[in-house]
Formats: sequence, structure tokens, C-alpha cells
Amino acid sequence: EYTAWYTESVMKKITFLFLFVLIFTHTPLHAQRPPAYREYKPQAGDLILYRTQEDTRRILTGLATGNMITHSGIVVKDAKGKMWLMHAITKGVTIEPLESILTDPDDIFIRPLKKPLTAEQFNILSHFAKNEEGKLFEKNDLMVIATPHIRRTPPPKSRNTYFCSQLVSTACVTANIIRSDKNGVYINPDGITPADLFDDRRIILSDIWERPIQLIKPPPKNSRRNNKSY
Repeated sequence: EYTAWYTESVMKKITFLFLFVLIFTHTPLHAQRPPAYREYKPQAGDLILYRTQEDTRRILTGLATGNMITHSGIVVKDAKGKMWLMHAITKGVTIEPLESILTDPDDIFIRPLKKPLTAEQFNILSHFAKNEEGKLFEKNDLMVIATPHIRRTPPPKSRNTYFCSQLVSTACVTANIIRSDKNGVYINPDGITPADLFDDRRIILSDIWERPIQLIKPPPKNSRRNNKSY
């Protein structure tokens, strides 16, 4: 009986060590310890990425995707120059003031665009945001992980439901921020995860966006969670 108990205890420790090594060895060094800055000058097309504080979700996400990024959004700008965050959450595709990231309980990372959008890209992105706002949230996020991230035909420019990273990548493909490669292979938004938007392991984004930079936020006034579902 003691031998069985001891064996079970050792196996638990080995399993925990394996999970720890698996998660952190599959996450690039710059993703583990990105530089941080206090002043963020947003522009339309910047990527906003979230790392949840919930331990269980972080572990499961790390095992599935190789890093702990669990949610994503994209910055849009209205005709008056105000910056907004477009993302897909449980209540659907939502556009809310960009300042909301300052009070979000999750860790926030930003991938700023290296070059501002062209006038055409800006107009298409703005039009996309207006058309897709209010559409339903895609709850089957496991299908995103299992779907190939490239395809041989152009992806649709609109959907009836969106997972967060599907919304962001569809917006980028529609606005020609992300383009097909020379061989005619297209990015498939249905197979893009928030983790893919964070690093360059499956798709190369570093020629368009800077590396992720963690946003240092003011101390929270309360710890109330929001309604995001990753």
C-alpha cells in the first residue's frame, strides 16, 4: 500500500514537471519576458492580446497552443479620431473604448503596426467593424485549434459568428493587412488562435507588427472580472 502511494506521488510530481517544461519551452523567450512601457500611442490596426489570470485556463491554453495568450482584439479608429477596441466576447462582436484595456484584470500585450495603414486599408477596416459589430460569439474555440491555419482559396470576408482571433484575422485579411503569399496560399482565419497572433511560430507577422509589448496599467480599483470568454 505504501509503495502504491509513493508511486502515485512520484507520478504526480513528474506530470507537473512535464507540464511546466512543456509550456515554457514552447514559448519564445521574448514572449515570456516582453519589454513593458507606460505610454501607448495607439493606431488603427494594432493588435491587443490578453493573458488571463485564471491558472486553469492558462495551463490548458499553454498545453493546446504553446503559450498562455487567451484572447485578442484589434484597434479601430472612428471618423472623429477616437480609438476603439473591436473584439469578440460572450455577448458577441463588441466595439468599446480602447481605454477599457487599462482596467481589464488580465495582462495586456500590444503588437503595434510597424507602418500606419494606408487610406484604403483604414477605410476597409472601419467598414468591416461597422458591419460585423453585434454578430454572435463562436463558442466552439476547440475547433479553431484543430483547423488548418492556411488554405488554397481566399477566405470569406464575413461570418455569422466569430471567435476572438477569427474576428481579428478576418479583419486583417479583409483589409489586406495580411496578404496571401506568392504561392497563392491564404491565411485561414478559421484556424488562427490568439497564440498565433502573439508570436511568429506558425505565421510570420513580424514584418507587419512589432513584437508583443506588455502594457503597464495603473493599479486596479477593484478586482471584478469582466465577461470575456476566451
